[in-house]
Amino acid sequence: MGLFDKKDCSICGAKIGLLGNRKLKDGNMCKDCAGKLSVWFQDRSDSTVAEIQNQLGVRKAYADLLEKGFNATRAYGEFGCILIDDIMGNFVALPDTSDSFFGDAKVITSIDQIKDKHPDVIMFNQVEGVDINVTVTSREEKQTVDGNQVSYNPRHMIYMAQFSVTIRIKNHPFIKKMTVPLNNGAIQIRNMGERKVTEYKDTVKAMLTGYKGPEFEIENRSAFYNNNSLKDLILRTEYDLPDYAYGFKVDKLTNWKQIQEYQYYLAMAEEIKAALENY
Repeated sequence: MGLFDKKDCSICGAKIGLLGNRKLKDGNMCKDCAGKLSVWFQDRSDSTVAEIQNQLGVRKAYADLLEKGFNATRAYGEFGCILIDDIMGNFVALPDTSDSFFGDAKVITSIDQIKDKHPDVIMFNQVEGVDINVTVTSREEKQTVDGNQVSYNPRHMIYMAQFSVTIRIKNHPFIKKMTVPLNNGAIQIRNMGERKVTEYKDTVKAMLTGYKGPEFEIENRSAFYNNNSLKDLILRTEYDLPDYAYGFKVDKLTNWKQIQEYQYYLAMAEEIKAALENY
């Protein structure tokens, strides 16, 4: 057999093109069959033909289950998504809800929106645990002086926060974990210089848990929420925010909108964790 001879797919029997082979432990797989595998599956090259065939059979059963009925009693995420069916005790999740590489992610509230992505159905009792991930990167914000970019004194920094949850799975034939990004675009928090947080932080915490001082009031507060179960939770639950979230000016809370967003996604992650760990 020549080096460039076409191989047969060990799953469906089709001829595999020169660049279309997906190597298995004991065989070959075409790109069409590879596209039917779970988005959460990471061990293709170490899997046997029998294991891949079993996975495709399990995923066919998932598709049949979704056709019979999946009632999303709770929905989370604005980049990836998690839909929970509390009645049946299961959930589905995707790491990306966009329709293409450059497409915008979308908020998912119904299984009908993502059936074409063939999500896996996971039972509550297959959840080993949920980890909350807050990834923060930063960059310095500079000013232009005499045509040059120079630092402020004290330095101004922009911190960018991304939220996700990692769901660890047990007793599953091909999924070990699912990491779901929650926010579409980082929350950008400006810190205009270093400051020590003293009673100012306590004032903000009091405000977040019920205080409605006019100085901190903003219009259209409800516009920052799209989950009714979190809308009330956000103002009565305390979460630790990084010191830089409170800004620099003592007379004005410069990051109120960003603080709300930070609290919102952290509360969302906490609610997901509670829902999947305490079934």
